[in-house]
Amino acid sequence: MQVHVRVLGVNGAQLDVGAKSDGFLVDLTPPLMTAMADTLDGRRYQSDNSEMQLSWNFEDWESGIEQYKFQIQESYHGAKQAFWPSGYPFKVIRPVNPSAGQIQTSVSDLLMKDGAVYSLHVSALNRAHLTTAHETTGVTIDTSPPSQPKV
Repeated sequence: MQVHVRVLGVNGAQLDVGAKSDGFLVDLTPPLMTAMADTLDGRRYQSDNSEMQLSWNFEDWESGIEQYKFQIQESYHGAKQAFWPSGYPFKVIRPVNPSAGQIQTSVSDLLMKDGAVYSLHVSALNRAHLTTAHETTGVTIDTSPPSQPKV
């Protein structure tokens, strides 16, 4: 909702002058997440331990998306920690279209561990500085082929 302030000044001789502000936007709702994935095909396991294909979409029809902060988290033997980007808490991306920010990106040169689960964590910030954060269920890395069955 756009809010404007209008002022009318009247002097003793009944002469008046008016002015209107340029207004401001009222946005009381955080962005809405409509899609998130940590693989292109939706699988829960992957054998490639060096790359992740990430995608997400958030919408904010009131003030628009200002930026995304995202990271890959690693869960291994019950411990969860930030995995990528290394040395930084998150990576920042600004969407091309602020109203609906579909993002698709790949992260490569990773060294993911067999048996670990890697999930995408995204925080979306709208132009009213309201934030929402979501995380995928994750993908498990498995680079080992099945063992040869006895026939």
